[in-house]
Amino acid sequence: WRSIFLINLPIGIAVLTGIAFLLPYRRPERQPKIDYMGAVLLALTITSIVLWADSSEIFGSIFAWQSLCIVAFAALAAYLWVKVERRAPEPVVPLHLFKDSTFPLLMIISLISGGLGIGMVNYYALFLQTTTGLSPSSAGLFFIAITGGIVMGSLTAGRLISRTGSYKPF
Repeated sequence: WRSIFLINLPIGIAVLTGIAFLLPYRRPERQPKIDYMGAVLLALTITSIVLWADSSEIFGSIFAWQSLCIVAFAALAAYLWVKVERRAPEPVVPLHLFKDSTFPLLMIISLISGGLGIGMVNYYALFLQTTTGLSPSSAGLFFIAITGGIVMGSLTAGRLISRTGSYKPF
């Protein structure tokens, strides 16, 4: 079953070839200052949070001392990230975005909808297999409609926001 992921190879090669030949090359007028330290600290923070979320499987509890050490490391990395981002000329995430009430709200909504989406996919696949007796492959085919709906909803909402200039209803 692992060989199904090999379909990404020809698709990836086709996309990279298309980008190489069809995308116009524009040399930037200035050299950007990449915030490597901010990127590394943000990656460490996010990785630690993900590792902590899975620590009940790894350490037996999310409150085990190893799990709490991961939380402490994540907090330290997040603190250092904020300090670095305040001084960076071109930060990975400009901190002034958090002063606008829309940005933190968007982050909360994204986190909740992402968690719900992943949870729904896992629950829905298990539900289809246990209640209807579908094979994992057949249950997976039902996700084509869900994926299509998500894509169409995102595209439609984006275009409606562009046309109307209003984002709150969507």
